[in-house]
Amino acid sequence: MKKSVSVILIIVLCLSLFSIPNASAAEIEPQIEEDVIQGVLEQYFTDFYHVLLDDTRDFTHEDFASTNGYIIGKELISRRYRANVLYNGMAEVRLEEIGIDDISVIEDGIEAMTYVRFSYSYGMDPKDLCSEGDMFRVSMVSEGEGYKVVDLDSNSEYPTMAKESLAVNNTPDIENNYAAVDAYFEEVNRKTDRITEWKADDFAELVEEEEEISPRAGISFNARKAKFWGYKLGKEHENYIFKRASQDCTNFVSQCIWAGYGGADGYTIPKSPNPTNPTCIALKKRVKEDYRMIKGVWYGRNYDSSAGDPPAAWCGVLEFYDYVTTNTGNGPKATGYNNNKPYSSLSTNIKMGDVLQFYSDSANRYRHSVIVVTETTYAPANADKIKVAQHTPDNSAILLKNKLDSYNDKATKVRLLRFKSATF
Repeated sequence: MKKSVSVILIIVLCLSLFSIPNASAAEIEPQIEEDVIQGVLEQYFTDFYHVLLDDTRDFTHEDFASTNGYIIGKELISRRYRANVLYNGMAEVRLEEIGIDDISVIEDGIEAMTYVRFSYSYGMDPKDLCSEGDMFRVSMVSEGEGYKVVDLDSNSEYPTMAKESLAVNNTPDIENNYAAVDAYFEEVNRKTDRITEWKADDFAELVEEEEEISPRAGISFNARKAKFWGYKLGKEHENYIFKRASQDCTNFVSQCIWAGYGGADGYTIPKSPNPTNPTCIALKKRVKEDYRMIKGVWYGRNYDSSAGDPPAAWCGVLEFYDYVTTNTGNGPKATGYNNNKPYSSLSTNIKMGDVLQFYSDSANRYRHSVIVVTETTYAPANADKIKVAQHTPDNSAILLKNKLDSYNDKATKVRLLRFKSATF
């Protein structure tokens, strides 16, 4: 009898153990099928970036669940407009990589942190393939046996600049938010129309024969040209146009100012410079010929030069400031602000194309130069919204606040240079 009872108890115990997963199955969330999500994301972003090639397509607020997603969509449409106006349109766009970093269950769906990389080329130079990647927060809802993307968000450069400029929140007054986004990108497109230096018919191919380049007098300073040089090449250790200096921060800032005075006019700044790029070769030739420079005073070294650092007025922090603020002849001219005063005393707003110089207490002098690449004008108090490009270290868009924190916050001395028309 005892033996029978023992056997029954063992059977009951086994049944109980095996029944535990079944009993709790209803309480466990459905397994997320990552391969299904991967396929949905690949199809979505393939269609998303194809907008760059299809002028008939547009995004409406119904395509996204929030203003953040709408900003990302409209920024892509604005990029297409910019390509059509300046670069003879897009020649090729293709999705290169989709990487899911994390998937989480949210109310009414799932959220996937996704790295997306795509490549593209412009009509003016179809063989020059560029590539860029961003991290997206993708919101999806269940649809049939799969999922549907309903919203995007990203902290990448251009959507973030739009968000900062608009300061749009997802409030109940959502229609006004969408209208503000539309107005913002309409203004961005109007600015594109005013950029004439990079129109497709201005694009100059490299010519083998010797070409005489004549400087022009009375040159306005174009802050946007300076910004583009800084933003596109700040992250590049070498641009194969100018030779890098031993201490490169002001050498790089001078290049940006050179571009602001038209040094690179007629050429598209290469996104991925290399020694064989025709634009790099052509602009290197200009540098060698001191185009839009002041021979013997303010000039850079071309990439192939065997000489040492360029003159101090070009690459020295102190000498550059002194030269451009006191220059009464040909060459760059600037107005200086806040010299020998803490950043907190800076009273002028900070604009795109401005140069900032930071004082080093340990060196007991101004020691570092950066250029402002944020398009929106901000008061100095908004250092958390202002981005700058720099070399040593190399960066295309670092927050000004981070630079201040690396010194002595707003107590550190920071002076500003604002460039103006000059003769060459």
